[in-house]
Amino acid sequence: MDNYPVFFDIFINKKKYIIESYWTRKWIEERVIPESRHNIKDILKDNGFKYYNEILMIIASRAHSSMDDNYLKQIKYEEVSDCVKERRKHLIKDFIYLKEKNKAIVFFENGISKMINLKTKNNKTFINCFGSELISTSYEFYSYDDIYKNGKNTPLLYDDLLNYVNENILSTNDIKKEYDYSRQYVNKLKQEKKIYELHDNLFLYNDIKTYKNK
Repeated sequence: MDNYPVFFDIFINKKKYIIESYWTRKWIEERVIPESRHNIKDILKDNGFKYYNEILMIIASRAHSSMDDNYLKQIKYEEVSDCVKERRKHLIKDFIYLKEKNKAIVFFENGISKMINLKTKNNKTFINCFGSELISTSYEFYSYDDIYKNGKNTPLLYDDLLNYVNENILSTNDIKKEYDYSRQYVNKLKQEKKIYELHDNLFLYNDIKTYKNK
């Protein structure tokens, strides 16, 4: 591709095909009318927008800009190149944060899992809405492409994780149904440290079973 926005030069020169959400947003902001525009209220009204939103603006304008002749064009999935389809199999499905080790096990759509080191401790991490990167509250970005290429392979499968959760973790309501314990009795066992609460009203099945069989 010879004709593309100058903004992408730095990525193309590095042969980088994945652009983090931070830079994607910068590109969007560059190609839409800024919120500070003096007649922005009239522009929003003319386009049927109740409030200013960069994403709505770029969809409406198709990213047309006076700086070049580029614009966005919607295409069907069948028209996407095979290499792009293959990369989409590497999108992030879910992850586990290992707090003590400051690592994350990342699960991909194709079933592969990778372990990565996180840069900063004690930050909340989440997946962006496209599944293309992990983002921490300290503004660290881990693209799915980098994780897939550089992460350490692990034998843990996503289905294994779900099976473990389903078979080994009980809620207070689960305990009430299976063992006929009242909520007050469960709280008593928890306070006496006879069972361990993993999270709010979530307990290990083996803890309950061990107590029951004593």
